[in-house]
Amino acid sequence: MYDKIAVGRRLKCLRHMTGKTQREVSKEIGISIETIRKLEQGKKGASMQVLDSLRDYYGSKMDFILYGDN
Repeated sequence: MYDKIAVGRRLKCLRHMTGKTQREVSKEIGISIETIRKLEQGKKGASMQVLDSLRDYYGSKMDFILYGDN
């Protein structure tokens, strides 16, 4: 299991680094904006499929998203 709050912070950081809004990410990935909000707030955990989509979208490594490792 992973720390949902820490993952949410990293997802929000990645989104800010790309200059995208939650709405843009939601539309481009096909995930509801409410899901994006809850993920970033650490109120909801994500499936591996959603995490894979976000990893690909942000061009990040899964280890960074889950654990903060570079």
